[in-house]
Amino acid sequence: MTDDGGADPRRALKDELWGMGVPDAAAEELIAAWEVHARATGIARDDAAYWHLAAAWIDRERGAS
Repeated sequence: MTDDGGADPRRALKDELWGMGVPDAAAEELIAAWEVHARATGIARDDAAYWHLAAAWIDRERGAS
């Protein structure tokens, strides 16, 4: 995920997924699934690595489907 100078990181990840051809609804589902996974595994949203971990997790999930 690229650093866009402090803009909403969730939006930045969604934009990155769009750029890879992921439809809006699918991008939203992937991000929502990450948020559930992160909560379940104790990864706090205020963790500095949260969105980098999200991008890596989503990449793995997309590769598995």
